[in-house]
Amino acid sequence: MHQTFKSISYAIFLISCIASSIVKAGTTTKPIEPKTELNVKYLFVQNANYATIEPVKDKPNTYTITLKQISPLVIFISDRPNRKTGQLPVEQFIKLWESKGSDSFKDNPPNAVLSSVHNSLFFSDKNANYGFELSSPSYDAKTKTLSYTAKGLEGTSVVKESQTLEHISLFIDDVCLSCWGNASI
Repeated sequence: MHQTFKSISYAIFLISCIASSIVKAGTTTKPIEPKTELNVKYLFVQNANYATIEPVKDKPNTYTITLKQISPLVIFISDRPNRKTGQLPVEQFIKLWESKGSDSFKDNPPNAVLSSVHNSLFFSDKNANYGFELSSPSYDAKTKTLSYTAKGLEGTSVVKESQTLEHISLFIDDVCLSCWGNASI
């Protein structure tokens, strides 16, 4: 079972590296935008070189996650049967927390998995996968940093002290844009 987890971590890392390379190698930064079609759910991936996880004092199981040297584009993919893919600017992505509705990120924050591979040692004990509920994004395009307030998901390892992680992929739960009105990406 441990070997299976290592294989999955390795596969996630490779997919993230390839996706990040494609984004960086592209000749255009114009994103491909999804259409807000009825009942289409989109999953998101953000890539960064580093991340810090800081416990918030006096708030158990609450953290500040800061992605550093983040890719300026967020990768998205839709659930079956629609099978749509593309990219959108981080600034546009974080606006998803501004709309209201029962399935919106503002009223129903998304789950996410922060995955890192330490020093490119694919099967190191320092590889990490943490599950969080994300809220309150804050993006600084000049410094290429994005911060979230995050609550640890049940069953996820508790982070007791500040950590810096490398080779980051943040996989973010799906959202149905048409399910809550005027939101679009």
